[in-house]
Amino acid sequence: HDHGVYKAAAAIGLIAHALRDPDLSTRTTLRYSPNPNPLQKEHFAERYIRYGRPGEALAWLDGEWGFREEGRERLLAEAYAALGDTARLRAVRQALFERTGSVSDFEAWRECLAPADRADATEVARERAKMHDDPITGARLLLALGDDAAAEVLLVAHHGNVQGGDYD
Repeated sequence: HDHGVYKAAAAIGLIAHALRDPDLSTRTTLRYSPNPNPLQKEHFAERYIRYGRPGEALAWLDGEWGFREEGRERLLAEAYAALGDTARLRAVRQALFERTGSVSDFEAWRECLAPADRADATEVARERAKMHDDPITGARLLLALGDDAAAEVLLVAHHGNVQGGDYD
């Protein structure tokens, strides 16, 4: 496409933002890109969620997004939370945690669980931490669970896998 098409679409996107109208920017993008890529779908879904229309975001969050799959799952979680769909929210939050093993994803998953299910989730997290490919991420999770001794054992046992580039 001519560069002018993208320039006009960007301007319309700004107008849509000011009007809080996700349909305007979505329709504009679809005019020059009728088969949106994952990045475009991500923008569509973000706008629908941001402007209080999470149900309409779901249409853009369907299917696999390849290398952007984690972003799709995070937006799905936001949409399900806004819709009050706790069953799907729990499933997506658990999938994110299983993918990353991060403290923040564990805490987000644990928070949406019923209190009776939290102890089981903590044990899942403890096992995930011990099996994580990155000992730093695993140790952080164990520290968040209050198990300093297990974090130390993990780091000592897998010291050869510590890359040293994680300055946090």
